[in-house]
Amino acid sequence: MKKIFILPFLMFSFLSFTFIDGGGGSIKCYIRDYNPANDLFYISIDKTITIQNDKNKEKSYDITSNIAIYDTNKESTTYLFDDSFDETISNFFYESYYDTEQKKLICNRDYRFKLLGNENLLIDTISDQLIIETYSFKSGMYSLWTAHKEGGHLKREIQFTTETEYYIDVKNKVIRILKQTEPKIDFVNIPY
Repeated sequence: MKKIFILPFLMFSFLSFTFIDGGGGSIKCYIRDYNPANDLFYISIDKTITIQNDKNKEKSYDITSNIAIYDTNKESTTYLFDDSFDETISNFFYESYYDTEQKKLICNRDYRFKLLGNENLLIDTISDQLIIETYSFKSGMYSLWTAHKEGGHLKREIQFTTETEYYIDVKNKVIRILKQTEPKIDFVNIPY
């Protein structure tokens, strides 16, 4: 019997869920996020892909393959990835606004990303970037991507395995990758 874990989180009256099928049939990121600072609405798009393994057996996966970005001011929609994109979106992050009372950034979905430097924070700018984590069933690798909040300038920043750790340093506006190379640890900083 396959177990399905559902991680619900509510933000700005919209629901965001990640569905993970323990049997390897799907990793889906249900996104319905509204960013009031930019009047942008983010909506996940799902599809089914079929991948042939090394034993010539086909397996189907339900994935979140794209994010539609609806600009409420322009009444226009852009898409983050091409239609042919066959990795699944497993996490999605952006800075929304600065809370002056709490002295911290309010983000859309900081529950799955490790955030550091978000206490007693004094800032004057909010990042204009999205950070997206994807997983490839073909290669078994994760990727981190950045893009403008409106959807342009999409860039794969790094690919990694499950052994790689990373966190988002909101104070310094970097994604910090930690790779252990016995007996040391290498740090890679990706500005966002």
